[in-house]
Amino acid sequence: MAIVKANAYGHGMVEIARAAVSAGATWLGVATLDEALAVRAKLSQNIP
Repeated sequence: MAIVKANAYGHGMVEIARAAVSAGATWLGVATLDEALAVRAKLSQNIP
């Protein structure tokens, strides 16, 4: 599980989420529903 909440702690939430999924992460952790929807909208994969 990769935690990408709070803009991935200043590193860019979507960019870090993509890198984490590419590296094998199967789950992403966010703090809010808005963050979850933003990441999911930008990723080509559908992950939990």
